[in-house]
Amino acid sequence: MGKKILNIVQIILTAIMVIVIVLCAIFCINTLTHKGEPSKMFGYYLFELSGDSMRPDYKKGDLVFVKPPKDGIYMVDMVVTYKSKDGAIVTHKIVRIEDDLIICRGTSENNTTDDSPITADMIYGQVQDTWEGFAKVKEYVTSPWGIISILLYGILIFEGIPFLGKKLFGKE
Repeated sequence: MGKKILNIVQIILTAIMVIVIVLCAIFCINTLTHKGEPSKMFGYYLFELSGDSMRPDYKKGDLVFVKPPKDGIYMVDMVVTYKSKDGAIVTHKIVRIEDDLIICRGTSENNTTDDSPITADMIYGQVQDTWEGFAKVKEYVTSPWGIISILLYGILIFEGIPFLGKKLFGKE
């Protein structure tokens, strides 16, 4: 019974590791093959925020998951990500809509001026979710200690759990 539980734990941990590796690989390949374009995964655009104009809700280094609204209609108070006229990727809140023009602004205390008006075709979509602190995870995983940790995690799963099973429950 105990050995079966260890086998299940090993399968679950292996599955988690494989999923994370596959998602990271897809993200990296997508980023490398589509230079200058945002990464897209499972219908969501992925953007790492490069500033603090949306504090306190969103911070520099957060990863936002962006998708166009189902009805295609943008409304005041939606947080959207768009490509500005000068080519910068911006994540701000819609504060006004005047005819076909959409006016956005950051939400931090320092942002008192509206952005230049944009049109709906410049918007990638509405922010659906956030991975807070993504930049710290990315920095760690790509560091030497992060790579060593991932390798040790793999060794633990593939060697440590079977070894533990043999020690606890004997050979079968």
